[in-house]
Amino acid sequence: MKESDQSIVAFDAHEQEHANLEKLLATWGAMVAEKKANRNDVSVLLAGLIETLQSHFDHEEHEQGFFKTVVKQAPWLSEQAQTLMDEHCGMCQMLERVHSHAQEDSPHDAWWTKHTDEFQQFRRSFLRHERSENDLLQQAFTQDIGSND
Repeated sequence: MKESDQSIVAFDAHEQEHANLEKLLATWGAMVAEKKANRNDVSVLLAGLIETLQSHFDHEEHEQGFFKTVVKQAPWLSEQAQTLMDEHCGMCQMLERVHSHAQEDSPHDAWWTKHTDEFQQFRRSFLRHERSENDLLQQAFTQDIGSND
């Protein structure tokens, strides 16, 4: 398989992981908005989201992953790529705190309010991060640095 074909496969997998994460976030958001789930349902969903998120970040940071491919294409973006990779740990920790807090008590109005606030904070952070990754990808593969033709 040619290197360009490997990049396409890697980016397709990356986009599929993004779609799966967005689906989990939407499910979580609906659960939070409806305030109908019990603590166990919330905990199970969050545990799955944590696992999916960690796996996604591992794939992005892998030797043939998203960031290595972007930096190989556009070495001048390595600092931006590293900044985004550095955010992964913090986002996982944020989600683990949400999961921990969700297990502390049985759902009631104050619990749902706290959980909703934490959910929104994580969601905003994650979506901003994903937009930054998409911007990085776009810069790497669309920026014309000129030639000496």
